[in-house]
Amino acid sequence: MQKTKPEYVEIHEGLLPVFQLLTDIVVILEKTDQTFFYYFVNEAAEKIGIVKERVGTCHALYHEGDVFEHFQQTLNQVIQENCPIRQKVAHVTGDKEYVLDMTMTPYVNQSSGRQFVMILARDMTDQVQTQRLLKESEERLQKVLHYSPMGMVIFSLDGMISYANKSTYEALKATSSSQVIGRSIFEFIPRDEVVLAKERLAEVIAGKDVDAYVLQLNDCLNGGMYAEIKGILVSLGNKDEVIVMLRDVTERVNTLSALQESEEKYRLIAENTKDMIAITDAETYGRILYASPSHQRLSGCDSEDFIGMHASMLVHPEDRERTQTEFDLKSLLGEPFMLQYRYNTVSDSAEVFVESSFSPIFDEYGKIEKYLMISRDVTERRNYERNLLKLAYYDSLTGLPNRLRYREDLLLEIKRASKEGLSFGLIYLDIDSFKVINDTYGHDAGDQVLQAFSKRVRSALGSKGTLYRLAGDEFVIITQPGSVKEELGEIAESIMRSLSEAISYKNEAFTVSSSIGIALYPDDGLTRHELLKKADKAMYDAKQKGKNTYCFHS
Repeated sequence: MQKTKPEYVEIHEGLLPVFQLLTDIVVILEKTDQTFFYYFVNEAAEKIGIVKERVGTCHALYHEGDVFEHFQQTLNQVIQENCPIRQKVAHVTGDKEYVLDMTMTPYVNQSSGRQFVMILARDMTDQVQTQRLLKESEERLQKVLHYSPMGMVIFSLDGMISYANKSTYEALKATSSSQVIGRSIFEFIPRDEVVLAKERLAEVIAGKDVDAYVLQLNDCLNGGMYAEIKGILVSLGNKDEVIVMLRDVTERVNTLSALQESEEKYRLIAENTKDMIAITDAETYGRILYASPSHQRLSGCDSEDFIGMHASMLVHPEDRERTQTEFDLKSLLGEPFMLQYRYNTVSDSAEVFVESSFSPIFDEYGKIEKYLMISRDVTERRNYERNLLKLAYYDSLTGLPNRLRYREDLLLEIKRASKEGLSFGLIYLDIDSFKVINDTYGHDAGDQVLQAFSKRVRSALGSKGTLYRLAGDEFVIITQPGSVKEELGEIAESIMRSLSEAISYKNEAFTVSSSIGIALYPDDGLTRHELLKKADKAMYDAKQKGKNTYCFHS
């Protein structure tokens, strides 16, 4: 007489095809005597090394020491308490470590007494790594911003200050955070300036790009200063706030005030200031009437040489048309305005960036007859801003674009490819057995390998795409639009050839290889997550084939 299978097994055998379709990891273990045997493993579990060949074998074969004891105790606890347990665990397969969000649920067949634990797990590795990288990037940026020479203040839409950097404390002569944090920004603005400040703030909150403007501020010692203000609206966390960059321009404002009071005082100050001061004639559209001696530092010419010259000659030839257009538009308002451009230096040295403020000087009939032009070398500040951008979007070890830049670029590439009806490739690759190099020879050796690997892959790739470092030894390539499958295979082969020569480190030579997975837009996915998942799966297939090869998603 044939033995009838228990009802529990029949139910789950009916669900097994459904479990196979899940992208989450599903593993079922059956308790036998004092241990547990693998009963079912879906395809998603095989990605992290839990292969279907484990079915029917004891889990003790795959765990040892404290890991085995902890896993065994947890499984028994689930059975004994008849209650699910959820925990985040690290799972190591070969040279790769996964972070799993795992829930273990008990099942008991009442008729047969057979006891099971179903494990449902989700791979959180990418999310955890992204959170760690974001945290590290945020910490670096916060440190850089805190010690920036330019002041920074963050406040709520109603004006309550929540952050100020070191330069702001110094500008406001504050000796403790309590003198600034938690106070309204309007407490630092004189009454006769509050209306203007609120008008500009309303424009910022409305999403308008408000030009920088000069505002008088009160400091903590009942003194005063002038600051050039630039505000932007940002979303921090789950709320909108305003970030204001401020630069102390008290000296400049005082200089302008002195200039308006007395021509004699004007010349005295102008000829001894580091700022480059000029007066241009509005009637002749920019003919220079006066230039301070400070122009000589950048131009190499005496101030007298500028008299009669058109002000546009101070501008780098490649920036003249843009600068002239901006000047013509902004001057129509009859208010002070600012322009940024490259200075027309006489030497072939590095580029010099200048910021110029233009203040109209009116005649007795209210017509603009001259412009007071005060220029300052802002090359250092511009380089500082570029370095901030590099910290946020580029990997410091390899110089490659990082995960944040990759995510933005991939979204843009998907939009462009969708609009233009083009295909492109997403190539996922890592360094085979990289963990062995790190563990055996140390992180300095690992860093050397990562740098050499990046250089060779980028050279092999050429102009056919962009290489990004995601984390550790994981890299991704976004190919140029229009790429087809044959071209993607050629790129992969070119990369493998570039790695054939050993990488030298001190007295060691490392021969490295790469497992490469390829996904094609739109055939393999229409979203960022779909493409990366398919490319990652293809890379895993390449490793299963013995590494040092490439696979397309299938």
